[in-house]
Amino acid sequence: MFISVIIPVYNVEEYIEECLNSVLSQTLTNIEIIIVNDGTKDNSMEKVLKYDDDRIVILNKENGGLSSARNEGLKIAKGKYIYFIDSDDFLLNNKCLEEMYKIAEKDFSDIIVGNGYKYYSKDNMKELYRDKNLFKRSVMNSKDFLIKFINSDSMQIPVYYNMYRTDFLKQNNLFFKEGRIHEDQEFITKAFLLSNNISIYPKSFYAYRQREGSIMSGTKKDLSVQHTIMNCFELEEYYNENIDDTELRKVLLNKLVSQMLYSFSNAEYQNIDKSYKRFLLRNSYNLKNKMKIISFILFKNYYYKIYKKYKI
Repeated sequence: MFISVIIPVYNVEEYIEECLNSVLSQTLTNIEIIIVNDGTKDNSMEKVLKYDDDRIVILNKENGGLSSARNEGLKIAKGKYIYFIDSDDFLLNNKCLEEMYKIAEKDFSDIIVGNGYKYYSKDNMKELYRDKNLFKRSVMNSKDFLIKFINSDSMQIPVYYNMYRTDFLKQNNLFFKEGRIHEDQEFITKAFLLSNNISIYPKSFYAYRQREGSIMSGTKKDLSVQHTIMNCFELEEYYNENIDDTELRKVLLNKLVSQMLYSFSNAEYQNIDKSYKRFLLRNSYNLKNKMKIISFILFKNYYYKIYKKYKI
C-alpha cells in the first residue's frame, strides 16, 4: 500500500462527494481511503456508502473533533505514506498523490511539501503565498527549511499541503492534540523539527474551501484565540527545552509572536493579559516584530483598526 488518505467526516454532506471524487480519481491507485465518521449528524455517511470501491475503509466513532478523527485514522493506516484531507476540501490535480509519492521515494523523504489555494468558487481562488525562489523542486534538511520558509513568510501550517512518511510519524509519536483548535500548529512544527529530508513538491494542488461557519469566520473567535495562546506557550517551552541551535530557536519563537499577534488582531481580542504581553516582548527577535509589538501594546484598538484596513 503506497498511501493512506485520511478523511475525517462530520456534517459535510454538501461537500463530501467532491472531496471523495477528487481522491478516487487520482492516477495513483494503490491507496487506501480511510473515512473516519466522527459521529456526523447529517447525511454525509449515506453519500459515502453509495461508493462501491474496495479501497474505501470506514471507521465509525463517537464525535471527538478533527484531531481525534485524524488520530484514529493514523492508528490503522497501512500505507507507507500518510495524506490528510479535510472533507469539505478537495484535490485540484489528479496526479498530485502519484507525483508526491515518486518524489518521496526518490529523496527518502519524511515530509513532502506542496501548496494550495483558498477556494471561494470555481472562478475565485487565491493561491497561498510561497516564495518562488524557495518553492521549487529541492530537498532540504529541517533547519534550512524552517529558517528559509519562516523568514520568507512562506511557512504554511495546515497539514493537508504535505504528505508524511507513516513510520516517521509513528516512531516519533506524532499525533494531534485532541480537544484543541488549531491542532495543526503543534503537529506540523514538531514534525518539521524532527524530520531529516524534506522535499519540495512545487505545485499548488489543494482547494481549501472558504465557507461560513468555519472557526475564524464564525462565533468561535475568542475560543480560537485562547487555543492559539495555549499552543504558543506550550511550543515556547518545547523550543527552549529541545532546540540547542540558537538561530533556529529564535526564528521559531519569533514565528510564535507573529502567530499570536495575528490571532489577537484577526479576532480584535480585548482580554490581553500581562503574561501575553511579556510573551510577545521576550520572543521578538527582529525589528519588524518589535515595532509591531510595541505599537500593539501601547495602542491596541488603533492597531486593530489599522490591521483591519491593511491586514498588516
